This record gives sequence, C-alpha cells and structure tokens, in this order.
Amino acid sequence: MRLFRTAALAVFLILLTSFVHAQNSDAPPPVPTGDYKITFYLTDSQGAKIPDSQAYFTFTNEKGTSVQAASPVRSGIAYAYLDRGDWEGIVEVDDPLTPAYDYALAFNTSVSSDANTTLSLYEISSTNLRIHDEAGLLVPSVSVSLDCVRVPPSEKNKFPKDALSATSSPEGTLLLRHVPIGNCYIYAAKDNRVGMISVNSSRGEIVERTAVLKDKVKDDMLSSLPFFVVLIAALIIMYFIFVKKKGDENGEAPQHGKPIRSEGTASHEEKARTAKPHEEGKQIPDKPSSVSAEKLSGILNTLDAREKKIVELVRKNGGQMKQSKIYHTLLYPKASLSRMLRSLERKNIITLEPFGNSKSVRLSDWLQK
Repeated sequence: MRLFRTAALAVFLILLTSFVHAQNSDAPPPVPTGDYKITFYLTDSQGAKIPDSQAYFTFTNEKGTSVQAASPVRSGIAYAYLDRGDWEGIVEVDDPLTPAYDYALAFNTSVSSDANTTLSLYEISSTNLRIHDEAGLLVPSVSVSLDCVRVPPSEKNKFPKDALSATSSPEGTLLLRHVPIGNCYIYAAKDNRVGMISVNSSRGEIVERTAVLKDKVKDDMLSSLPFFVVLIAALIIMYFIFVKKKGDENGEAPQHGKPIRSEGTASHEEKARTAKPHEEGKQIPDKPSSVSAEKLSGILNTLDAREKKIVELVRKNGGQMKQSKIYHTLLYPKASLSRMLRSLERKNIITLEPFGNSKSVRLSDWLQK
C-alpha cells in the first residue's frame, strides 16, 4: 500500500513540474534590470490609447549592447527599466484577441533619470509570403521591399529595419511581421526576374500571399502568331486610310493605287523619322507628376529600358501624354510602342483612354497618391 502511495506521489510531482515548465516557457522575457524607470504612454496614430495587451521592447545602446523587456499594457501605459545612456528602441504590441502583432514603432530615447515618454505607434499586420518562379518552384534568397500608401518616405525610419525590406529564406518563404495596414505593394527581385503583388490588410491580421518571378523582358504576346497577323493587317489598313486622307487634304486623287504628292512634301512618318531628338525634346513641358522618387524607383526596377523611358517621359509631362506625342519623342516603331503600352497597362502602371484618333496615356491613380 505504501509503495502505491509513493508511486502516485511521484507521478503527481512529475505532472506538476511539467505544467510549471510549460507555463514558464510561454512567459514573456523578464524586464531588464536598470537604474531608471521609463514610463511609456502608448497611443495609436489617431491619439487613442492602446488597448490592454502585451508590449515587447528591444533596446540597443551606442556600444551595441541589447536588452529586452516585456510589460503588460494597461490603460495605454507600459514600463521598462534602463541604465543611463542613449538607446535605440523598438516596441511591438500584441493584442491577445488577434493572431499577429498589432502595433510597432522604432524610436530613440536618452536616459539620465526616471522619465515619462509618449509614443505614437503604427498599426501593423503580418504577411506570410511565398515566392515562386513561373514553373511553380520556390525561389530562395529573394530581395523583397514594400511600398505602402500610409507610410510617406519621411516616416519610413519609424519602422523596424526589417519592416520595409528583407530577404526571403533559403526555402523561398518570408514572414513579414511589421506590414503597415491598408494598401501596400510588395516587390520581389532576383537576378533578372521580378514580381509584384498588392496587400490590403487590417490590424493584427495574417495575410497569405504568393509572388511569381518573371523575366523582365518576357512578353507572351511576342510568341503569338495570330497577334502578328492581326497587327500587320491593321497596319496595312491604317496606311491606306492615311494615304487617302493625305490625298484628300492636298486635293489630289491617287493614280494606280499610289498617292500623288507634291515634290518636297513629306509624310507624317518621314517627318517623325527625320526629326532631330533635341528639337522634339523642346516640345515636352517639364511638369513632373507627384510620383515619389522611392515609389518610382521601385516601379522602374521591374521594367526594361524602353518601358522605363516611357514611364519617365509621361511623369515629366505631368503624368499624362498622347500616344502620338510619345511616338514622335522617342521614335519607337508604332507596333513596338503599342505593345509596350499594353504591357504597362497590364502591370497597372498606366491607363490608356481613347483620345480622338490616338490614345491618352496616364499614370495610374495609385502611383500619383
């Protein structure tokens, strides 16, 4: 009987030890020991108190020493203890009612005594990103960057360093833990392949996304024989319509299927081909649109050289131009220009709208926000 009681007691102690260990393993890291108590008043971007939750702090001083602290957030207040000195801090706030971190901020603080500090935190979400090639295979070690509507360039330093740029794992996956809420564009690039996707998230949400890397210069339309047949037929029809129109304007009738032209009169295409680049350049007003340099740089990295020239030219003309003016300025073949404009439209970089016998080329609205 005594042996039975001893065995039962031993089992109870083992279970109790396992339970205590499990509880301690999930506990937040201890608050670091320091000479001074820093009281943090935490608000969101609208000035409202952060709801009751858990705050995790990481501090690094000028010597490279890092300390971590965890503090409950009650009525928007959290605490940490630090020694004297200048510290770079990162705070992450986790609401237990959501599956991911909810708020984050990178900040600096100088400590010489007990102090109170107010921090205005950004609302964030997480994105679980998988990066494939066109064959569906995961691509390792891909450079990833974010461009978010709610984060102007002047405020990017208020996010943790890995928030807006990072590198995927050797397996081709990446967990972005500090993605600003709202509309963001994620750019992935490796070697000569690029990909772009959009994310629209809410606070504390985990979003699953897949980016597909494609060759910069690849255009599926080029491998389509029917496309070329239709294009050539359209060009022939346009040529005869143009010839007839010019003949009518000059009061001349075509003979034997050929237009009669006065000596010294050049066709529209001949003038475009012989126009000097610097003369055409004088016709372009320098009215850049409001596209930010960072956003434009991210977009141009996904394009080939000729597509870049088109986007930069439209931007310098206030974000909108006629297709015919682009043709006269850059002197690209009309068929190639039409194909490149359709490619840019499919990438949601420009929009094409009818404009008389031509088309109006305009930078997409999201680029000019």
